[in-house]
Amino acid sequence: MSLTGRLEQEIRAAGGSIPFSDFMRVALYDPSDGYYVRRQPFGKRGDFMTAPRVHDSFGYTIGRVVRSVWERLDQPSEFTILELGPGEDPLSLTALRSPALRDVPKSAWKLYLCERGARRVSEGGTPPIYATEWVEPGADLPKFSGVVLANEVLDAYPFRRLRREHDEWTELRVGAGNEPGSFAWVESPFSAAHYQDLLPAASLPEGTIVEVPEEVPGLLRWIASRLRAGTSYFFDYGDTEEKLARRFPQGSLSTFQSHELGDDPLDQPGKKDISAWVDFTRVERWANSVGLRSEGLLTQAEFLHSHGLEEVVRDLEKADAVEGVRARLALKTFFFGYEDHRVLTLRPA
Repeated sequence: MSLTGRLEQEIRAAGGSIPFSDFMRVALYDPSDGYYVRRQPFGKRGDFMTAPRVHDSFGYTIGRVVRSVWERLDQPSEFTILELGPGEDPLSLTALRSPALRDVPKSAWKLYLCERGARRVSEGGTPPIYATEWVEPGADLPKFSGVVLANEVLDAYPFRRLRREHDEWTELRVGAGNEPGSFAWVESPFSAAHYQDLLPAASLPEGTIVEVPEEVPGLLRWIASRLRAGTSYFFDYGDTEEKLARRFPQGSLSTFQSHELGDDPLDQPGKKDISAWVDFTRVERWANSVGLRSEGLLTQAEFLHSHGLEEVVRDLEKADAVEGVRARLALKTFFFGYEDHRVLTLRPA
């Protein structure tokens, strides 16, 4: 049965409509026909370009971040990096190749690559010096000291769509469309009593639509239960709850195809990326509730600058003039091409 057929079947079984989060989960992560299984979305030939793929200087700067955490923990011999959603080109591998970590003894380090479903790594695979393991979200990992990295992961977590109506919330669900194989929005009452921790804290204007990623609290709870000491870094496009409500009163749900904003998110499921801007206010609130303390929200440019991106570029220029030019051009992209990207830093409370 096709992916569209399975969605139609799920809608019928649910009585006529399903949460958009269920639709999105199938469209992106179906084990045989989901977008992330069938497509190679990253890079120039894909649908979008994440910042680490612009140039390795991004990953080398993250290597400096990893070293700073390792030193703050008194340079333990056993140290773990957990990367969420690494795709086929893990940021953690570039960070581990960073000159900042060259003199660090890493024979007892552990690398976990956490991916739901498909597991892809580009040519070269993982370096044999590291004990590397692929895991699923929520896996029963031993407690560890180290770093959690998540680059553009939260925006792709399946979310419900809620609309503010008459001081209450209704839900925009997905039902069958007028034509075979098509889908349409269905507005239904939302049982807010069972989802109080998911709802926005602020009183938003009438008609405001928000995206609520219902699995993110569980993800944060899992991280809090595994990370004994160290730091988690979430890189993504997003903003505070108040600013997102002003900028996107009808929600920030979007699709991407061939580096351009796509059209109807209900059309051709499995063929396009689906995401929404991250409400970092809500993520911070959820993190605090499970024992993770926010160290603040920075723009990605501020974060990279504070950890020495310019110094990384200067070192590359000294080592190789041609590569230095590439790094210098990438520097402009990092500072001016990803203005809407933020970095949230979390530590165990």
